[in-house]
Amino acid sequence: MQQRGWMRRINPVAFGAALTMALALVLVLAPSADAVGERAVAELYDSEGQLVGLAFFEQISQSTVRITGPVEGLEPGPHGVHIHETGTCEPPDFTSAGGHFNPTGAAHGLANPDGPHAGDLPNLTVGQDGTAWLEYETDRLSLTDGPNSLFDDDGSAIVIHAGEDDQRTDPSGASGARAVCGEITRAESTGETPPSDGGDPTVSERGQSTSSGSESAGFTNLLGLPELVILALVGIGLVFLVRMIL
Repeated sequence: MQQRGWMRRINPVAFGAALTMALALVLVLAPSADAVGERAVAELYDSEGQLVGLAFFEQISQSTVRITGPVEGLEPGPHGVHIHETGTCEPPDFTSAGGHFNPTGAAHGLANPDGPHAGDLPNLTVGQDGTAWLEYETDRLSLTDGPNSLFDDDGSAIVIHAGEDDQRTDPSGASGARAVCGEITRAESTGETPPSDGGDPTVSERGQSTSSGSESAGFTNLLGLPELVILALVGIGLVFLVRMIL
């Protein structure tokens, strides 16, 4: 049987290469259920050991962690908030939490040209009733493996300071004593989720989730390749496919 002209022109090597590129693309851009949707929680204690709040952490994309939750019992006004390098909160001074989480060795402060620390966050504004709502998104932290993971060998903690962070001065923006501390621990996929903003900001309000993931879509680079390499592979695969057809 005589093969059609386009079938005679197919180069087996090119065909194999095209299939390899397609497989690599699938592996690189495979949807990840393990990274997006990872959660963590921290119970927040004051210097007297009283439970005064909760901080919820969620990996909402491959590069972004959201931090939310209620806190009470603080002095009205702005307070510095930071992620610290050790997951131990021993009152009353919480020095056991170590310094700021800073795997890159940067200077302190969101307004510092040589900063910020990975654990630096905007100030928390506390109302006249002593309550506040944590609401942050950051691309400098991760709940998965890697250099910015909050779950290294000694864990991490979230600390609220007594005063305002000037976002420039090392090591902690002149934000004063450590007033509140919470050890960050992994949450089960069916575990605690943050209560809605505007509700009763007490530690008794806890939600249960039956979802094992997040509504945010994300992709994981299973081969650990840079984006430019991925684009190059896609381009090569397209060239082979075009040559096969033509």
